[in-house]
Amino acid sequence: MKKKVAGVILLLGLLAGAVYSTLALFSDSQVKKGIITTGQVKIALIEEDAKGAPYVQGNDILAPGDEINRVVSVENVGNKAAWVRVKVVKNFVVPRADIEPAELRLIEVDYQSKWVEKDGYYYYQEKLAPGAETEPFFKHVKLNLLADNRFSSQEINVDVTAVGVQADNNGTTVTDATGWPN
Repeated sequence: MKKKVAGVILLLGLLAGAVYSTLALFSDSQVKKGIITTGQVKIALIEEDAKGAPYVQGNDILAPGDEINRVVSVENVGNKAAWVRVKVVKNFVVPRADIEPAELRLIEVDYQSKWVEKDGYYYYQEKLAPGAETEPFFKHVKLNLLADNRFSSQEINVDVTAVGVQADNNGTTVTDATGWPN
C-alpha cells in the first residue's frame, strides 16, 4: 500500500512538472517601462516703462488728462504653446464713500487691438509660442479729464493678473479654450 501511495504521489509530481513545463513553453511575459513627459505652460507678466526698462511703481501724481507709461505684456516662458488672458482690477487704496466704484472707469487703460474682451477678461487672439511675447496689452494709464476734485490726493491700484492655459488640442481660438481657472 505504501508503494502505491508513493507511486501515485510520484506520478502526480511528474504530471504537475510536465504541465508546468508545457505552460512555460507556451507563455511569455515582459515588462517595459516607458516615461511620458508632459509639457509645461508657464507665463510671465512683463511690465515696462516707455523706454523698455522694468516698470517701477513710483509716486506718479496725475492730474485729469495726464497719463503714465506702463507697458504690459505677457511672455510664454514654458515649453508649450499657450492661450493667454488678462484681467485688470482698479480700486482705491483707501475707499471713499463719495466715489462710486463705477467711477473708476475714469482711470483709463488703453487696451490694444490684439486683445478681445469677454466676461471681464481680455484674451490675446493668437497662440503664444514658447519664448514669445504678446503685443502690449496696454501702454498707458490715464486719468480722464472728467475726474473731479474727489480724485485728488487718492491712491488707486491698477492690478493686472495674467493666466495661461495649454493651446494644443484646446480650441481653435482663445475664446473656445477650456481649463481657465475661476
